[in-house]
Amino acid sequence: MAETKVVDQIIDGILQREGARYTDNPADHGGPTKWGITLHELSAVRGHACSATDVKALTRAEAFGILKSRYYVRPGFQDVAAQSEPIAAELTDTGVNMGVGIAGRFLQRSLNLFNRDGKAYKDIAVDGAVGQITLGALHAYLASRPKDGVHVMLEALNVLQGERYFRICEADPVQEKFAFGWFRERVSI
Repeated sequence: MAETKVVDQIIDGILQREGARYTDNPADHGGPTKWGITLHELSAVRGHACSATDVKALTRAEAFGILKSRYYVRPGFQDVAAQSEPIAAELTDTGVNMGVGIAGRFLQRSLNLFNRDGKAYKDIAVDGAVGQITLGALHAYLASRPKDGVHVMLEALNVLQGERYFRICEADPVQEKFAFGWFRERVSI
């Protein structure tokens, strides 16, 4: 029951930030989007080509199910939540906005940075897959930094996310129109 409440809070928070408004900004590489679910993602979930009309008709309940299954359970972030709910929430939110593989790589890069030169745990592969090795490193990290490990990890994850927004905008200045909102809604401690 407690796990259900945690995932509900995480997904509800994302749905609140994303909102029920349908968008299709030509500059947004995600294309037609509602509740944070893009046309491409909806087509993948439903197993057939969907249209912008399908995205417009997407219900909150269906979006909740998609976010939970594809951005929380499938990438292993529910296992992260067993160790740290705030870190799992950050990874899930980043996964919705940037992709779950990127969120996983942010975690792995941060774990490698904070392993006390390999004394707390060995460096791990930065492959974006949050499996047993990454979870073991997270456990060792949190055990070695019990007082402020979660807070510092959240800071690191947000720094990496913010830096990625800078790179996106520097590579494609048209994306700058989204930068303020990305930082306002996605990068927080």
